[in-house]
Amino acid sequence: MARPHTRGELDGRELRVRVDKGQKSARPREARARGPPAGKTADPTKVFVGGLGHDANDYLLREHFSSVGEVASVELLMRGYNGTVPTGSAVVQFYSPASATAAIQDLNGTELDGRRLYARAYFT
Repeated sequence: MARPHTRGELDGRELRVRVDKGQKSARPREARARGPPAGKTADPTKVFVGGLGHDANDYLLREHFSSVGEVASVELLMRGYNGTVPTGSAVVQFYSPASATAAIQDLNGTELDGRRLYARAYFT
């Protein structure tokens, strides 16, 4: 879609200004409908958590997510040559699928360490 331009003159030179019509998508990230990626299924006990700060640790996540159920494990996702650079995301595993569902519903959009988290089902 081409954006309209306005023309004018400034000090004898032609001036073109692009008019911005706003954002492409006004819907927030968590409001978008997301189905499972092709060929993947949701693990009912795991929750993918994004939006973490690079200094987040597993103790902090375990404490935050234990408010909805007992946490079995927390895995901070890393990248880089030796897996030492944090990606700002993690996988939290619960002992029960009901706790994982509650975490997605109750903790999506909450703040942790001054950053807004998003939680969704983890696909394998």
